[in-house]
Amino acid sequence: MSPRRFWLYLVLVLFLTGAVYIGEAPFVARDASAGQPTTTSEKTFYMVTGEVKGRYQGKKLEAYRWDPGMIVVHQGDRVHLVIRGVSGKEHPFSIQGYHVRGNVRQGQITRVSFTANKPGTFQLICHTHPTAETNGPMIGYIVVLPRGTK
Repeated sequence: MSPRRFWLYLVLVLFLTGAVYIGEAPFVARDASAGQPTTTSEKTFYMVTGEVKGRYQGKKLEAYRWDPGMIVVHQGDRVHLVIRGVSGKEHPFSIQGYHVRGNVRQGQITRVSFTANKPGTFQLICHTHPTAETNGPMIGYIVVLPRGTK
């Protein structure tokens, strides 16, 4: 990976992270009629599996990721993830703390649903790519805000 590309990725990550802290992230599900986050409703998020390839000091590097890498919902929301397998043969996954499991296969769509009944930050983790040694970690984050927060 060229130094320029590295810095572009870093700026993108910092921008997205900053947007979450400001509270105006484009991937936060909102009620369009009120302009505010809803408190208890159905939320559907469309995700893909992605692969980043590059070279660093002559060495070939690959990394897998969920895109988007973070979603934000409210406690009590019914969450639906619709995940399309774009890169990688398959990605068996689970969501920590929610007993949700699935397997995304390349060229297919996997759907899982759960009720976000406890606040916190929970990992969506691929069991094929959990560490750097396996071209990961392929971890996404589901942030569940306490009921009544905006």
